[in-house]
Amino acid sequence: MTTIRSLAPSIILAAIMGMASTSWAAYPQTLTSPYPWVNMPRPTDDPRWSKAFEHWDQRGETEQARAAIAIIEEIARDKPGDYVAQLWLCRMNFLMAMRDLNNRANYCKKSIAAGDQALKIKPRDMLASYWRFNSIQLLRDMAEQEYQQFHEIFLKYRHLRPLPVPESDPELWAEALKKWDARTDPEQARAAIEDFKKLAAKRPGQIEPKIYIATAFYYVSDFETTEEATAEVVFNGVDYARQAVQIEPRNPAANLAVALTLGHYGDNKGMVTIVRHSIEIAKSLQVVIEEDPTHMYGGFSRYIAEALAKVGEVALYVCSILGFPKDQVNRVTIYSTKLEPACLDNHLELAKMYISFGKMDEAKKTLEKVINADPAVLKYYEPENIMDQKEAQEIYDKHFK
Repeated sequence: MTTIRSLAPSIILAAIMGMASTSWAAYPQTLTSPYPWVNMPRPTDDPRWSKAFEHWDQRGETEQARAAIAIIEEIARDKPGDYVAQLWLCRMNFLMAMRDLNNRANYCKKSIAAGDQALKIKPRDMLASYWRFNSIQLLRDMAEQEYQQFHEIFLKYRHLRPLPVPESDPELWAEALKKWDARTDPEQARAAIEDFKKLAAKRPGQIEPKIYIATAFYYVSDFETTEEATAEVVFNGVDYARQAVQIEPRNPAANLAVALTLGHYGDNKGMVTIVRHSIEIAKSLQVVIEEDPTHMYGGFSRYIAEALAKVGEVALYVCSILGFPKDQVNRVTIYSTKLEPACLDNHLELAKMYISFGKMDEAKKTLEKVINADPAVLKYYEPENIMDQKEAQEIYDKHFK
């Protein structure tokens, strides 16, 4: 099992049926994401900021995002030395680059320019660098120096668990996480779910237990031996994932949990179920990318790579419609393996993509890298790495042994 293995057919239909849609509900700012670039500063020294954030908090509607940008552009013109205004223009134009596919290059350039201005005012600022680098990644190849600067930020501020552990109920959290970290044993994984449920029952408004429950059901479902049983188990996690999104609609981890559980459920129930849930999956994935492009050890490139492995040229066609041509798909997938080489899922999906492109020598070398790696290098992710190695060996035996 990999973190996204079973999502592929669903993401293809999701893309076709609405991933580029912009008419979604209003969303407040995410509050509990561990990533500082998700929780941007909100100044109050100018009343125009309050109006801008009223629009931004409804950024699911693209016109609301545009309205927020217009106000902050006005602030930036009036206050050319305002670092925060430039920071927000950098971040907001990245979102527009994801939304407005026809004008993606223009919005990327605007984001990069605003990031440059913010960094002139506040050199080596982490927030400006993060959003600037992601816009560069959408627009073109990074220079080696640019990549090294971004990698330094990514490694320094990444969180190895999906969310920080709340300070409440420390003993129960410690017990739950102890079992979860031993999840290669299905009994330990199932016992962890029961502890996470206790935490969720004690604090129904807390998002973290719900995300862990959803993720755990996704994981343990692969211990089942039939598609029907797998679907039944993973669907138990869907409701918890949706509850997490209700608490924080723009939380990347919560939205990823929705996409994973629904995608895995659909893939085990059949095409009709995939179609039924495709728009919800698409919406959740788009939120993940817009709010935290490098979420889960390297970002959205792994979704695309997995889709390519399953349906090849059809996926390339859909990706091109969404603004990701073949050369960029190839580039961002390789990029994810550089960004987090200890995540074996990145390399596994790259190998699958190589196979779909007929690049068998590259696929063989990449699979060998996965098979021979130390799965324990990436803390808290060893169980997934072990499962990735098992799948890599199966693919290697099929094509090369």
